[in-house]
Amino acid sequence: FRELVCDALNEALGLRGFLPLCISYVKGSPLEELDGSDLTLEMSLHALMAIQLCLLWFPPTRVALPEETFIDSGGYQAVLTLAADIVADLEDAEPGADFLGLERLGLAMDILRLGMRSNVGIDYVCGNTGDTAEAPPVAPLAIRALEALSRAAGQGHCCGASFQQVAIATLPSAVRFVGALLHLTPIARFMSLAHVVHALRAALQCRPLSLPLTAAFRDLVRRER
Repeated sequence: FRELVCDALNEALGLRGFLPLCISYVKGSPLEELDGSDLTLEMSLHALMAIQLCLLWFPPTRVALPEETFIDSGGYQAVLTLAADIVADLEDAEPGADFLGLERLGLAMDILRLGMRSNVGIDYVCGNTGDTAEAPPVAPLAIRALEALSRAAGQGHCCGASFQQVAIATLPSAVRFVGALLHLTPIARFMSLAHVVHALRAALQCRPLSLPLTAAFRDLVRRER
């Protein structure tokens, strides 16, 4: 019975399972004819939630890691591209214009961080850095996302309290994402300490200071025992 369960999980979490399908919805390919519609954005949001839940799970030892399928299916690059597009939209758009963009950005950053939880993910993210002088795209993206969310969280007077609340709820994901990158030397060497501190200070100035955001900062500075 145990072997049957492991075989079924390997099939479900493999390249023919549901993860590649979810990744295709993140890319928007199954709904290309509806590009820009609310349905496309909604399906992308649900696909991101499914991927996040899958990456949070630790499978039995005989079952392939979800991170492996996620990376082999092009998921990391797809989510990274989506996050970069959302951050660019937040930087250019009018405040309060995109609630769903904030929610998808929070999920995307959680997924990118969870994707680096295993050696497979770390090798994928850090593998292309080598001795190059060019920063990998994930490094500046994390700081830009944190800065954009901090600005959105501080603009409640001009974009509405609801949008501000969504921005504040998304900030912990950005702080945890930055913290995860700072623990990876091949990535951290491209991140200016002064820039990181300035972005984190702006996030700390958001009011109200939520418990999830406080916990994210605590995890950032906590020493491993």
